[in-house]
Amino acid sequence: MGRRQRTSHPRNGGTDEAGELNAKRAIDQANVRGEVGTGALKERLPVLTGRTAQALSLKRNCIAPADLTTLFNTLAKLVIELKLDGSRVFNMDETAFQKQLKSKTVVAVKESSNVWSTESTANFHLTIVACGSAAGFVVPPAIYLAREDSVVMAAREL
Repeated sequence: MGRRQRTSHPRNGGTDEAGELNAKRAIDQANVRGEVGTGALKERLPVLTGRTAQALSLKRNCIAPADLTTLFNTLAKLVIELKLDGSRVFNMDETAFQKQLKSKTVVAVKESSNVWSTESTANFHLTIVACGSAAGFVVPPAIYLAREDSVVMAAREL
């Protein structure tokens, strides 16, 4: 290890913020000593504080009002053109369930604008699909339990 690295200077000649670097060192030392909790750590390092992290999402769903208008108008046009009655119009809905996420409170350097957390993926994903016609006919629900090795589908009569 070179002298610059031993003194916390990166090889590329840049410098780290002293507060963040000291906080990282203190957290590492606390982990080595097996300290539990953050109270003692915050007392020793007043630069640390509890913050609520903003979750980072890999996917963001966004529906524009114009898209909904186009969908509604297209559906209305098809119902009229094809002379569909209530027995031919179905509505299908899908609902996914995930595990309850943990608290997003993290320890961060005070006044830091770069505070975020990642959300671990659930070890299972449960999806229920329901479908019914405007005339009252209900299709038995489908339950999808996605796993790494396969997708299990089950439907039962109501």
